[in-house]
Amino acid sequence: MAARKWIPIVVGIVIFVMVVGVGLVGGLIYVVSRQVKVETLSASGGEQEFERCLASMAGQKPFIELPADNSDGEAVVHREMATRDTGSISTLHLRVWVPREKRLIHVDLPFWMMRLTGNKSITLNAGSFRQLTLSVTPEEIDRRGPGLILDHKSPHGERLLVWTE
Repeated sequence: MAARKWIPIVVGIVIFVMVVGVGLVGGLIYVVSRQVKVETLSASGGEQEFERCLASMAGQKPFIELPADNSDGEAVVHREMATRDTGSISTLHLRVWVPREKRLIHVDLPFWMMRLTGNKSITLNAGSFRQLTLSVTPEEIDRRGPGLILDHKSPHGERLLVWTE
């Protein structure tokens, strides 16, 4: 008899947890989808957007330098630049230019989303760029502070630009 009183309570807790879980996942998908924009530009328009973004960071050394696409080299992370306290970054900006398709992809993520991943190393795979596992964590990027994180151009003209504010 006493066991039957607990069944509705357990079922109610399970349903509540499922509703909250679905709400959190749906909310996260909504937030991410609002931060991504894809636009079609002329060949010169894509390059102009990159030059405009880089103009405000003139003279900055990238925190991460990727090897040439045809080499087996490793990515270089300039950890000597990670000297600040954490918490100074609010937004991670990413631009990907694919000239073959004349597509410019804008991604502007709140940095707290990067912090949710914990201290796991970042995997980079953007379009035709080869997949690299970088030995850099969101905390190291945060300690680097606002500025240029990555600027890479492939031999085929694809570009990848990452910076923080």
